[in-house]
Order: sequence, then C-alpha cells, then structure tokens
Amino acid sequence: MLRVKISLVYLVLLSLLILAAVGLVHVKVGDLAVTAMSSTLQQAVVGAEQSAHLEEASLLARARFVASNDRLYRSLQGEFVGDTEGSDGDGPAEEAADFEGQRHLDAHEKLTAQDYHLKEMVAQEKDVRAEERSLLAREPQDLDIFMVLDGDGKGVAALGKDLYSWFGDDLGKQFPDVGEVAGGGAARSAYWMWSFKPTEEKRLHRVAIAPLRRTVDEQTVGVVVLGSIVNDGLARRKQALFAGGETLDVPVHLAFYRGNEIVGSTFSSDEQQIVAGALGGAGLMSAEPTELTEIVFNEEPHLAVSRPLAGGEAAVGLAVVASVTAAKAPMGALQVDIVLIGIILLLIGLVLIVVLIHRYIKPVENLEDGIQEVIAGNREYVWTQLTGHELQAGLAQQLNLMSAFLQGKPMPDDDSAGQGWGDLMKGGEQKPEGPGEVKGVDLAGLMGASKPKSDNEDGANE
Repeated sequence: MLRVKISLVYLVLLSLLILAAVGLVHVKVGDLAVTAMSSTLQQAVVGAEQSAHLEEASLLARARFVASNDRLYRSLQGEFVGDTEGSDGDGPAEEAADFEGQRHLDAHEKLTAQDYHLKEMVAQEKDVRAEERSLLAREPQDLDIFMVLDGDGKGVAALGKDLYSWFGDDLGKQFPDVGEVAGGGAARSAYWMWSFKPTEEKRLHRVAIAPLRRTVDEQTVGVVVLGSIVNDGLARRKQALFAGGETLDVPVHLAFYRGNEIVGSTFSSDEQQIVAGALGGAGLMSAEPTELTEIVFNEEPHLAVSRPLAGGEAAVGLAVVASVTAAKAPMGALQVDIVLIGIILLLIGLVLIVVLIHRYIKPVENLEDGIQEVIAGNREYVWTQLTGHELQAGLAQQLNLMSAFLQGKPMPDDDSAGQGWGDLMKGGEQKPEGPGEVKGVDLAGLMGASKPKSDNEDGANE
C-alpha cells in the first residue's frame, strides 16, 4: 500500500508540473511569438514599400536616360524627312503615311540602341551588391513596356514582338499623366492597367513617364514610357528579400492590390480571392497606411498591414500577411516536447521508486512479518539485521532487544548475566542457552507483565 501511495503522489506532482509548464509555454511563449511576428511584419511592410519606391526611382532614371538621347529627339522631330524625298507617294496622304512609317522605324531603331545601352550597364554591375548598384542597374531589369509617344500622346514605336500595328494609338486619352508630361510637366511614375493588344487582358504595370526634350525651356516633342508588370512573380521576388533568399519559418506573404482586387501575391490562385475579401473587409486595401490588423480566412487568424503606392479611384498598394497559427507552431512543438519529457521522467521516476521500495522500504515492511510471528506465539523469533541498511538493522536490533526484555532474557548491560543478548545476536538466530533461557511469556506479559521473580526473592518470601 505504501508503494502505491508513493507512486500516486509522484504521478500527481509530476503531472501538475507538466501542466504548469505547458500552460506557461502557451501563455508566455505564444505571446512572445505573436509579438515577434508583429515586429517582423512591420519591418517587412516598410522594406517592401521602400523597395517599391526604389524600383520606381530606377524606372524614372532609365526613362530619363532614354529620353535624353539626342538621336531619339531628332527622330521624333522628323529630321529624317530627307530620306523620303523622291518617294512614289501620289499626294499628301501618302506622304504623311510614309512619314509616320519612317518615323516609326527610325524611333524603333533608337529605342533598340538605348535598350542595349541599359542592358550593358546592368551587365557591368552584375557583381555589385543589389543595394549598392546605381539606379540604372537596379530592379526591375526586365521591362515589359519600352515605348516612345509623340507630343500628342500617340504611339510612335515600342519594343516587343508583333507591335508594328500598335503604333498610332492615342494614349493621351487613356492616361492623363501622358498629356501632363507631354505638355511640359516633369517626369513621373504611375500605375497603368495595360496591354498592347485589345484581345489581351489588361494587367497592372508600374510605369515611368519622361519628357523628350533637350532642355527644360524647349518644347516637349514626345514622351518615353518604361514599365514593368506587377504580378505574382514580383511578389515572390519581394518575399525572397524578406527571407534573405531563403524560405521563412513563418512565411510573410505579400500581396499587391488595386482597388478591391489582388493583382499579384505569394498566395495560391485559389486563395487570392479569399484573401482579397478578408483584406477589403478589414479596410486594408485603401489609399491610406493602415495599422497591424487581425483578419481571418481559411478559418485561421492572420495579422496584416498595408501601405499605399498610388491613390486615385482604384488605389494601388501592397499588404503583408502572416499566419498567427504558423507563428505559434513552434510553441505547439515545444509543448509536445515538454509532455514527452514529462512522460519519460514519469517512467524513470516510477522505475526508481520501485527499485528504492524494493531496496529500502520492503526490508522495513518485512519487519512486520516478524512481529506477526511473535504475536502468533513464536516467542523465540529473532529479526535478522541486514548489512548496508541502517534503518532496518536498527529496527531489527531494537525489536530483538524488546522481545528479549519481555521474555526476561539478559540485557547487554547486565554484567551478572554472563553472555549477554547482544553477544548472542551477533550469531544471527542463535538462542541463549543455560538455565537463564526463557522460552516465552504470556500475551498478558506483553501488555506490561512484571519481571519474573528471582530465586532469592522466593526464599525471602518463604
């Protein structure tokens, strides 16, 4: 019974300790994980915003570089007109059409040369760290829009496959920024929903528009437009920056939005619409910066924060999102580890308890068997002392002395008794011999019977 009680007490105490440790991890470590993730999100959204502005600056620098080309300037002015003299045109209409065609070809040639120069600059700085490169060699290095428009905002030439039929489109009507820059305004960046062909789906592009003129005082003869698409690929490249090129333990997802739609993100295609609903419902797809906000989608809590990149009717911006559940996942693993360690300690403790009970407590319990023997009438029973077990040896010696005393046997300090009980005990279960040996006492004697009278006392009474 004693060993069962000891085992139960140990089990209860260890279980309480495990529960306390798991609860502490859930409260403290969980809060720390969410706090750390919140800090990571704040840094990520600031980093993504700064990176986007740097890319806008890079596009502007390249657009100005292309627009500063004197040959492109002269091409837009039509200084190649002499090449069309002697043409077979039969009238002004044919001559005008021939002029537009020649200008298109000449401007296309100049754009191709400028594109080559830009790529050469990128190649020269390929071994330079990304953050130390010049604006002309930074991302985005692949341009999806590379074109020049005349002073009225009509397309003159663009780099790309099968774009000959495109030139002549009036972009000034579609995009007011073009007319403002062509009218003498400064270079600027903007976001367009763009496709070269009407049959293609329009996609969000980040563009830089630069005036084509030699000096600020001169009339603008056209504008140069460079741009790159905003899509899932751009979002994944940004996510790689957060992770230092490696996969994050807690992925920080990035989403570019326009209005109430996500136009590019690191989420799967199936999740984008769900995420857009959650972000829009929380007011995170707006033209104003937002604070860290908790949203729920896929039945899981997430934290999100957003930053605008452009205003207007359909605001353009970016949002970073991270799962609270994923942030707390290490906490769950830690809790499992604590439980497993507790189970191991429980098993080890139970084994040790069994060993200790068998080694130290059971011998003491066995003393009870001898007591039952004496009670049953075996007055000559001698408790054996175990070496290496001080408690059992001490109790056995005291029980042997008590039994001897109750039977009237000589005590160790009785010099007149000759060989004492202590000497006899050294021989294990030896029984005293001689006339002084007492075979036993009545049960009543165990309750305080008087010491047997000596022969002298009997003679005196007679």
